[in-house]
Amino acid sequence: MAKSDGHKSSLLMSVRAAYSAYFNVIKNAKRDNWCEFLTTATPQTVWAVKTFTMGRPPPRFLELLGPSTPLELNIALHDHLFPRSLVDEPHTILLPYKHAMTQAPSDIESALAPSFPS
Repeated sequence: MAKSDGHKSSLLMSVRAAYSAYFNVIKNAKRDNWCEFLTTATPQTVWAVKTFTMGRPPPRFLELLGPSTPLELNIALHDHLFPRSLVDEPHTILLPYKHAMTQAPSDIESALAPSFPS
């Protein structure tokens, strides 16, 4: 083994040690900061803790700017989930409300299929 190979090897080892030490210091500082934040959490900041640990959930509802009444919202959601271009099937569900629209179970299944794996 040449002298330069030994020098490169020891240099590589010292670089790895410095790299490891640097990131260990950062990891420990983050852990200590997080522990301090948790010990000082108040009822007002508990939701911030939840957001930090779980992230923000995706929006559960569509952002619909047009509808202002429940009936308009119902129609907008219906039109979004069940576009008019789908082949109309006979309605098999009874209308529970005067203004409610019905859908065949296969329409509901096909509209929800991309959202749920099972």
